[in-house]
Amino acid sequence: MNHNMFLHYLRVAFRGFRRHKLYSLINIACLAIGIAAAMTILLYVMHEHSYDRWQANGKRIFALSGTYSYGTSTYSSNYVSYVTTQLVKAADSRVEGAVRAYGVFEKPVLQKIEDPNAKFKVKKPFLFADSNFFQFFSYRLLRGNPATVLKRPYTVVLSERAAKQYFGNSDPIGKVLLYNDHYRL
Repeated sequence: MNHNMFLHYLRVAFRGFRRHKLYSLINIACLAIGIAAAMTILLYVMHEHSYDRWQANGKRIFALSGTYSYGTSTYSSNYVSYVTTQLVKAADSRVEGAVRAYGVFEKPVLQKIEDPNAKFKVKKPFLFADSNFFQFFSYRLLRGNPATVLKRPYTVVLSERAAKQYFGNSDPIGKVLLYNDHYRL
């Protein structure tokens, strides 16, 4: 198709748009809505298929949830007990292990032991997890051994940004934070 023919088709289309303004507007709006809907569905499907692909064991990790009955009412929950995870492991030989993680609903306050006036309201997600958390998930640690970092009770793993916020440029290893005025982490 040469340049003149393309210009001719463009002029004909523009004249048609000018003569039938409402019809053209409806057609263009429907086309735009259709393309936007198709793109939204495509983005959603791509996101669902790429979710947690960066996890080395992503295809082997599954979430467990339970349905609980109390009298006449039932409810579902993503939180299960340690006993439940052990029962699932015993009932199905394909289950290699289990890890529990609990996201905190209300934002905790962390305080430096050395400076009682330094209190930090945690804005990012705060998670309690079993000691084998890093055996399941592929988070890269800047310091520490993933197999032993959570073995002792009341230990914490901080992001690089959180470590800088709480301790500045000093080494955070071995430092103590007070969690909600009660627990030493």
